[in-house]
Amino acid sequence: MITRFFFSVFCICTMTFVAQGQSWSSLRPGLEIEKGSFVDRGQRVSFVMLRCDTRKRQIRIVDMARELGSASAFSLAALNNKTKALALVNAGSTASSNFPSPVGWLRINGKDLSKPNFGARQPGVLCISNRQLSIFELSSTRLPSCVDAVQRGPFLPRNFAPIHGFSDGAYRRTIAAVDGGNRLLLLVTNDPASFSAIVSFLYSSQSGLDVQSAFGLDSAASSGLLVSTANPQLPDGGIAAGNTNQLIASAIAIY
Repeated sequence: MITRFFFSVFCICTMTFVAQGQSWSSLRPGLEIEKGSFVDRGQRVSFVMLRCDTRKRQIRIVDMARELGSASAFSLAALNNKTKALALVNAGSTASSNFPSPVGWLRINGKDLSKPNFGARQPGVLCISNRQLSIFELSSTRLPSCVDAVQRGPFLPRNFAPIHGFSDGAYRRTIAAVDGGNRLLLLVTNDPASFSAIVSFLYSSQSGLDVQSAFGLDSAASSGLLVSTANPQLPDGGIAAGNTNQLIASAIAIY
């Protein structure tokens, strides 16, 4: 009985507990922001999260090379200087340290700019078609007709098990999710976090997010989010999380 008791205490102490964030604040109709935190293996992880309603806002996938041309830093900050987007989030890292080269499927306006990488580990795809959103695990037998699509990973189902195919170290993360109201959630952590802790937070009933599907967009140095100063309700400098000056291959833009 004593052994079982201490084992139970050990399990409880090593679990990831979800911490409630602050309430959502409206940036524009159909675009909200929340700043909060959750606990991962005893460490508090702060985050910034956007929630976008496709009935009121437009979401685009941006190819950095085509959008910015040849002479550019190819970063969120550089894209922000050119576009009138309300918010920007990195969508994918690059295979080159000098030029934005997508590492998986990238489709914009129905045209494939980069082919799907079916060999990637637990690949996920954000698919946008007529304001309808979906996130799914990429399969060679299931390639839908998306207008815009971007591939990254890993795909993060409710029962995500990283031991079966993906490293689950702690890094700063960018995550995309779709909720039950067909709204896009974009989460960027300010602190290193594991995928397991993020899954626990996203799918927890305590979070109140109603997440239906999710996947990782990027991690570490190129993880970032930028809300533009074009929004008159924001202070000078806007809102930034993570790294907005890193070279990236693609971005998600909210208008």
